[in-house]
Amino acid sequence: MSSILCYWTYSNYLYDVEQGHIAEIPSFNSNQSRLHSVPNIGEKAYIVTYNEGQCYLVGKITIAKKEFNQSNYRYGRYKIVGNPAESAYYEYRKFNVTNFLVEFIKRNLNNKDVPSELPHPIPQYLQTIRELTEQDATALDAIVSVVDIQSSSPALTTLDLFLEDLQMSTTNYFIFDTKGGGSHGDIDFVKYDWSPSRYNLVNEGDLFIYRRPDKSSETGGFYFFGACKIGQIVGNTRYSATFSKKYPFKNTVHKSDLDNFEWVWKQRGDSWGHFFNQYGMNKITRDDFVTLLSMSEEGMENLDIDFASEVSAIQAIQGGDYLVEDSRSERAVRSKQKPFSDKVKLIYKYSCCICSLRTKPFLVGSHIIPWRIRKDIRLDPSNGLCLCVLHDKAFDRGYLTIDENYHIHLASSVENDVELLKHLQPYKGKRIFLPTQHRPKIEYLTYHRENIFKGQ
Repeated sequence: MSSILCYWTYSNYLYDVEQGHIAEIPSFNSNQSRLHSVPNIGEKAYIVTYNEGQCYLVGKITIAKKEFNQSNYRYGRYKIVGNPAESAYYEYRKFNVTNFLVEFIKRNLNNKDVPSELPHPIPQYLQTIRELTEQDATALDAIVSVVDIQSSSPALTTLDLFLEDLQMSTTNYFIFDTKGGGSHGDIDFVKYDWSPSRYNLVNEGDLFIYRRPDKSSETGGFYFFGACKIGQIVGNTRYSATFSKKYPFKNTVHKSDLDNFEWVWKQRGDSWGHFFNQYGMNKITRDDFVTLLSMSEEGMENLDIDFASEVSAIQAIQGGDYLVEDSRSERAVRSKQKPFSDKVKLIYKYSCCICSLRTKPFLVGSHIIPWRIRKDIRLDPSNGLCLCVLHDKAFDRGYLTIDENYHIHLASSVENDVELLKHLQPYKGKRIFLPTQHRPKIEYLTYHRENIFKGQ
């Protein structure tokens, strides 16, 4: 007895959907007695359909009971009915399992001739209800776990990007440490180098999350900032990998965000000491990988970013190339502005340089000279200040400015609003907090004071 894989002919699937015959409680019917004889009550049936060279997971049933249909029922004599709390139909085309099924056919049906290119002869192998090995069932449960996460956050584009890879039972998951900026041959989101004599577990097709370690972090504490899929690995005594998928996190995940994080990979204990491999490469579980991805999306699920534009901006900032040409695409502009804002918030250690507010959703990486004014410094972190939303608006509209000694000045018009004055007056004449790198350039502050500030 075991879990099973069931094939729902596309024409029948389409007919049932169009006619509204999809039952509220998921079930499956077949002429094959194996539908009753192979699985036990409580085991699972994974339902797939095939169309235009692709195969999709369209349902999962945890079997609650077995029934018989009338002998002339069009879909067959045998029926299984799911436990409503543990069974569901899924949206067509949402979960492509073509690659999984090719692996399944090769491994379990001893067919080594399944072509790597479409069209695959998948349907002919699925006409018979197939038993699933424990490894196969685990891989399919991994697909469903992604569904569970997406059901509460439907716009998780990170999981969408890596969905096919998360479905593969052969995918391994890692954390890679990087100092960035080309040190040790590593260039963030471009390539990663390591010695196979020190670490030899990574293969092409594996997924990893980037970690900036404590000693290289702008904040003094480690953080996770992106994920990639390993593309090609070259080299003999030293490996170098490029990436076939690249995803900068919408939110960096910091050490402080992980105080209550329950790692599956290993138990942390009371401190972070010796938790990560000193060499800088750690193998983690799929659950750890997916949870970190989900944390990176919190509150930013609907942010529409072009990954390629964002990656190019990250690399430009690291290389000191701050020029950004004009674009008519708001999405492209937003994708370039985000790495600037992220970098500014990092160097200010996620603290408003005026009032020291540290709650991340209320912080902005603000331009001193506006984006529209100068193309050549659009990505320059020295043209940025980390401000809370109130002080960002006050600075942007000229109600306050900062002089060449980094002291704060208020516009006289602030006195016209008692409440605004109450919030800004305590900081008048005080010196802003300054980062250890990329301090605001005096020429940028002078421009703001002479062209944007409303005057005293």
